[in-house]
Amino acid sequence: MGRRKSKNGIYVPVGLQIRFEVMNRIYRNPEKSEKIPSVRELAARHHLSPSTVSLELRKLVKEGFLVGKHGSGTYTNPGNIQFAPSSVARKIIGLLIGDGRKLMYDAMDWLAMTQCGMAFSPDQAQPRVCSLASNTEEEICRELLSQNLDGLIWIHPPPGCNSIIRKLEKEMLPVIALNSKDPEGAAVSYSPFACGEKIGRLLAEEQRTSIVVIPVNNDLIIIQKLEGLKHYIRNSKHSAIEVHSFDLYHSAAEDLKCLFEKGNFPDAIYCNGPYIYSVLDLVKEYGIDIRSKCRLLAEEPYIVQRSDFHGCAIHIPFDEVRREIVRRMTLLWQNPQTKLSPGFISSELKFYP
Repeated sequence: MGRRKSKNGIYVPVGLQIRFEVMNRIYRNPEKSEKIPSVRELAARHHLSPSTVSLELRKLVKEGFLVGKHGSGTYTNPGNIQFAPSSVARKIIGLLIGDGRKLMYDAMDWLAMTQCGMAFSPDQAQPRVCSLASNTEEEICRELLSQNLDGLIWIHPPPGCNSIIRKLEKEMLPVIALNSKDPEGAAVSYSPFACGEKIGRLLAEEQRTSIVVIPVNNDLIIIQKLEGLKHYIRNSKHSAIEVHSFDLYHSAAEDLKCLFEKGNFPDAIYCNGPYIYSVLDLVKEYGIDIRSKCRLLAEEPYIVQRSDFHGCAIHIPFDEVRREIVRRMTLLWQNPQTKLSPGFISSELKFYP
């Protein structure tokens, strides 16, 4: 597959753009063969050289997805692909996770991705997991537009995604960002700041005096929850609650162990992600009573398979998230010019006795 060096020196597999166009033409018209644009037209549309386009078309002919007709042109060969009856010609929803380059997804990514995919499948649209090879805004937009999507759900996007989303919307691609740092437009947020306030309220109701938050690092969701927690403490009569946070992923468990060795036992610990496993091992090692003395808090996807977790789980009502995403995408399909304000869905605190 041909490659092109981007402005920042990254090689991009440009042949994917041609492959996506051909496969989408077959998907959207599975009943008959359809003539594809000329090499010159495809090259101009995708900003590629004619030689690159020709090379990819020859590969698709060899694989049986295209057939050449002498003197007439090149045509799709839908008979080479078998589609499930429920999927034929339905809209295609792209699912993009984070920066689009993750080698693995964590539990929260998987939960959000599967929930968003199933929100549309199979009756409204078919989900397609997207990845990115580009780095600059212009190249990212071009790469996503080349995939011929009918809509995009950008799950847990990185900072700075809003300018890319606006460019995609100008090209008539509806986009919904799920839990971005600065939600705008059709975005849907888990309301992490409000969740932090709920945690502060819980600590106050239980008359707790200290909480350790691990880890923070560059996790924007946790940072916003931490801001909400501190905001609640500052603006209430419970300012005596001491908040301590660890910033580094790799040393968080060791830092907590050092606290325990000094006899500094907080009466609440908020743990994000898989670090709950280390915390559960430590509280067991130091004999800390997590049923009555120390309140543990963690994201629900990371503790559902742990019988030894006793505490408060941060539960995201994904039934509500799914409904809101479908409602917003449907409005955008009906009228791409629809102006929407961000939607905020509050997380819940669920107790595991």
